Amino acid sequence: KPMFEEARSVCEEAIEVARAAGERAAEGHARNTLGVVLAHLGDPAAGLAHLEEALRIAQELHEEHAFEVDDVLRGYANLCDLLDLTGELERAAALALRGVEEARAHGLDRSFGTWLTADGAAVLVKLGRWDEAGERLHAALPSTASGGLAAINLYQALSTLEVGRGELDLASQRLGELRKLLEKVFVGAQHIGPLYREQAAVAVWRGQHDEARAAVAAGLSACLGGDGARYAAGLYPVGVR
Repeated sequence: KPMFEEARSVCEEAIEVARAAGERAAEGHARNTLGVVLAHLGDPAAGLAHLEEALRIAQELHEEHAFEVDDVLRGYANLCDLLDLTGELERAAALALRGVEEARAHGLDRSFGTWLTADGAAVLVKLGRWDEAGERLHAALPSTASGGLAAINLYQALSTLEVGRGELDLASQRLGELRKLLEKVFVGAQHIGPLYREQAAVAVWRGQHDEARAAVAAGLSACLGGDGARYAAGLYPVGVR
């Protein structure tokens, strides 16, 4: 929490300075970060307001002044994540899929397009639209050849779907590929928590309870104590099972 409080202070100062200088792009970028920070500090309503304003600023600058589209797509990604967190799943999915189209239109399929496909598909799974989620994830797989965070995000969403469908051999293979990707990229609890969650779930379904407990314990150890409480939460139901 102290880390997020410090981030909040920095973002608020950045917004104040940007507004005084009339730098709309800098203001929007700082609001985008502040929205995420406030959500982690337990004020999702205030976070949502900042993210919506950040996206509005980014879209306005992109349309009227041909600014780069990156902040628009970052706005879609962060809004999708927050709406997913607060249970507004239909809106989260719609925003993510709109962002995928925007990324494709600007030749950013391999980065933002892949990331937003994964985010959108993860929400579609929660909505029960599993076939649509699977189609979108598999269509985006060719974009993951170079690895990176976007590929990690996609593999995570796909492994969750495969575990949910009981495709345990496929899920195990996917999780192995995911672990290899994680060895090459520094990641936080956002990616470590789901990896151990799905690894434990596969073990539970196979009756390998010692392995499941070990995966849950490793996941909790990696997530707790930093900014990972949200991502540790998904491990508890599997541990109880």
